[in-house]
Amino acid sequence: MEVKILFRLIRKICLLFILFVSGLFLSTQCKDDVSPNFIHYFYNIDSMCCDRIHVYNDTIYFDVEIYRSNASERQADSLKSLYNDNHYNKVIDEDNIGGEVLVNHLDSIHVVSDADFNETHPAGALLDDLFDVGIYGYYGYLTSNYGRNGDFQWEFTKKNFRF
Repeated sequence: MEVKILFRLIRKICLLFILFVSGLFLSTQCKDDVSPNFIHYFYNIDSMCCDRIHVYNDTIYFDVEIYRSNASERQADSLKSLYNDNHYNKVIDEDNIGGEVLVNHLDSIHVVSDADFNETHPAGALLDDLFDVGIYGYYGYLTSNYGRNGDFQWEFTKKNFRF
């Protein structure tokens, strides 16, 4: 009788030990996949140009190509700190790839005609009054605690775009 009790006790201890070790292993594996930051890629703008022009519903769209290089670790750390991007704590994977941002501060964006556009906009004239500039960004997402505080804004558009 005592041998059976001792055997059950040893078996329970072994099972508990195996569960403990398995839980410890799984928790360390999961922590490796969790990212403290949503923004993972930081770039400097080297140059910009019009990549493609297309028309949709009587609206002309200009896609801008940005040639970029990797930002320094100091620049990335500075922006993570500035925008409080240090407590994301979610897994970054194919479905949730994290963000990429440009570290350059832009003061303005202007559209300039390289040919006569119309009578009031000859070659070399600014066309800012004719275009909306759409900017995609993560500012609202980060300042809303990664969207956890309600609605956030991914895009804003403004005539005569100025920062």
